[in-house]
Amino acid sequence: MSTSPVPAGKRRLLRIVVAALLTAAVVALLVAGWPTVSQVPATLRSVNPFWAATALALEALSLLGTAQLQRVMLAAAGASPPGLRDHVAVTYVGAAISGGLPGGSALGTAYVYRQLRARGVTAARIGLALTAAGLLSTAMMALVSVAALTFVGSAAGSAAASVVELGVVVALVVLARWVVRHPGVVAAIARWCVARINGLRRRPASLGGDAVSSVVSGLAGIRLPGSRQAAALGWSLADRGADIACLALCLVAVGTPIPSLAAVVTAYVAGVAASQVSLTPAGLGITEAAMTAALVAHGSPAQAALAAVLLFRLFSPGVNVGIGAAIGLARAGRTRMLPRSGQVAALAA
Repeated sequence: MSTSPVPAGKRRLLRIVVAALLTAAVVALLVAGWPTVSQVPATLRSVNPFWAATALALEALSLLGTAQLQRVMLAAAGASPPGLRDHVAVTYVGAAISGGLPGGSALGTAYVYRQLRARGVTAARIGLALTAAGLLSTAMMALVSVAALTFVGSAAGSAAASVVELGVVVALVVLARWVVRHPGVVAAIARWCVARINGLRRRPASLGGDAVSSVVSGLAGIRLPGSRQAAALGWSLADRGADIACLALCLVAVGTPIPSLAAVVTAYVAGVAASQVSLTPAGLGITEAAMTAALVAHGSPAQAALAAVLLFRLFSPGVNVGIGAAIGLARAGRTRMLPRSGQVAALAA
């Protein structure tokens, strides 16, 4: 089997084509929905300041949850985590990079990694801690989504359907516990998946397999006693739950009722998914369209739904980018928060 990689020129052309298609889709949505879009500024001018401030506070709690979850996982991996204030600052700057640059998610994670290395944490422990924190945060979002759809989303559903959905939740919990107790099997499955992906990419089947096995084995070695488990679950819930609650209060702030918790969770998950496939910073354009469509599908008025989504996106990532950039620039001269001058230029751009 040939192992030659896809030429760089073809990859660049593919990115250009995908970006053009996404841009065309956003423009088409704006043109088709212009009567609704043109009324949004008036809706935003009448935002309830109390609910908007409360939503902004919840977004700050979400960032705190991210920072604290990473600190808990660093301790579980055997590292000495940085101080809370210091790591919250690092998290904000990482969020600014993630939300302000194309492909910023990887750059933001790399920034946090570099800052932890500068504070004396070993590369292996950083990798394990950040991977474990990311997995737990994603799992919590999935659990909240399933719970919302199960217990809130279908009030008209039958008792049998509710029992089935509850069984799905229990099965997910049991599966998670089994995965933790059988890292060897998980590593073998992961190596098989990597080999199949490498085959599709015309790469050597073993490429990356050892690294995946090392990560899985390392994750199995993370120790979470009872108190630390509670802290990890609590902060992961704050990370995702506060973000979802922020979106819900943005709906209240623009004067429209929350259609249902399931609707808000669905819109939030749709936004997260759209941001992962978009080439724009923080999924700008595609994310807003996906979230608005989900809310409208659940009964929210289009004008109010779009206004609420724009307010939410102003807070996340908008305010987070502003705060993170300000922190990074303010501390660049007297600390080593930004060890490379290129990052200062990126944040200032």
